[in-house]
Amino acid sequence: MRTIEIVKKGMFRSKRVRLNIPVKWPELSPVQFLLIAESFCKDISDKDFISKLMGYEVNNLPDYFIYKISECLQFLYSCDAGIDKFFIERLPDTRYHAPGHRLKGMTFEQFMHIDTMFNKYVRNNTDDNLNMFVAHVYIRHDECFVLPEDYKKHLFSIHKKKLLQPTKNARIIAKRVDKHIKYAVFLNYILIKHWLSKSFPFLFPEDDKPSSSEKKSKIRIPSVKWLDIFDSFVGDDIAQMDKYRAMPATTAFRIMNRRIRESQKRKK
Repeated sequence: MRTIEIVKKGMFRSKRVRLNIPVKWPELSPVQFLLIAESFCKDISDKDFISKLMGYEVNNLPDYFIYKISECLQFLYSCDAGIDKFFIERLPDTRYHAPGHRLKGMTFEQFMHIDTMFNKYVRNNTDDNLNMFVAHVYIRHDECFVLPEDYKKHLFSIHKKKLLQPTKNARIIAKRVDKHIKYAVFLNYILIKHWLSKSFPFLFPEDDKPSSSEKKSKIRIPSVKWLDIFDSFVGDDIAQMDKYRAMPATTAFRIMNRRIRESQKRKK
C-alpha cells in the first residue's frame, strides 16, 4: 500500500486526509476488485472509479493530482505477477463457493473443466459460456466433480456429496449473479493462470511477449487438450483413474511439472 495525504486549505485551518492506495493485486479488497471489473467493462468513468477505489471523492481535485494517483495504479495494466486466490469467496445470493487460497479444495478434474470452459468463453465470448465457466469455478460445499472413494464404499454418510450439475448451476448464476461479478471471476482466473505459470513453469509455460499489434487484439489462448494431458498423466495406471481425477490440482501440477522438467533434461 502507498499512503497519500490530501491537504484541503480552508479559511481558518487546513484539513488533512490520509488515504491508502493499493499498488499491487494482492492488496485489493473484493469490493475494489469488483470495481476494476466494472472499469474494464467501461461501465464507470475514470474519476468515479478512482473515487470509489479510494473511498474519497476526487472530482473536485486538480487533474494533476488524479494523474499522480493513476500512476500508483499502473499495476492494473499488467497481470505478470499473478495471484493465487479468488477475491470473491462466495457468489452473492447463492451457496456457490470458490476454491481456497492456492486453489485449496480444487481437484485436478475440476481444474480441467474450468480451464476448458475459460478457453471456450475467450474464443466465443457469449453470456452462456461465461455462466458455464463461473458454474465450474464456484460450487456448493456438498458438490464435487468426483465422488470420494470412501463415499462409494458406504451407502450412508454424514457428509453427503453429490456430483456437480453445471448446466443447472449456470442457469441459477445467469439469473442471480451480476455481470460485473462474473467478469471479475474471469479476470481473477487470468491472474491465477499467471501465478500458475510462475509456480509450474514447465506445465504452464508463458507465451513470448506479444507484439504491439497482438496487444491490441483479444486475449491469446493456446489450444490445450486436457484429455490428452490427463491420459499421459495416468499412463498405464488406468484402474486408478479416479484417484488422479480426485487428486488436488496443485499436487497434480507439481508431479507433471517435475516430469516435464526431467524429460527436458534428458533430451539435452
